[in-house]
This record gives sequence, structure tokens and C-alpha cells, in this order.
Amino acid sequence: TIEDAVRDNIAWFKAGKVWLPTESSWLPAYEHELMLFPNGSHDDQVDSTSQFLQDSIKGDMMARIRVLG
Repeated sequence: TIEDAVRDNIAWFKAGKVWLPTESSWLPAYEHELMLFPNGSHDDQVDSTSQFLQDSIKGDMMARIRVLG
């Protein structure tokens, strides 16, 4: 389930291995969705973030791209 995948990926955030821009027009909505999960009305960005992190763990080279802000 998406809940299980997110639970597995929390360590990446806590370890500082997920880099987000410090300022961006989309950042507040993204963080809001992450913080409300699983009780929010949307989970598309949570799901795509989880999939990206899972691909990174598997060694997918495209998933190693870091977005720097």
C-alpha cells in the first residue's frame, strides 16, 4: 500500500537524504500534502515521491537526480 511505502521512506527524510528547494511556488502545497498524509484529500505527490524514493533504493540512475534550489 502507499502507506507502507511512505512508512519505509520516512528514514530518507529524517536522514536528510531528500533535498527540497528552500523556496519554490509549489513547495507549500507539496509540504502540506506530505504533512496531511494519509488523512488529506490528495495523495498524488506523496505517491510520486514514494515511488521516486523506491526507485532510488533500487539503483535506478534517473532516480538519483537531485533537485537543488
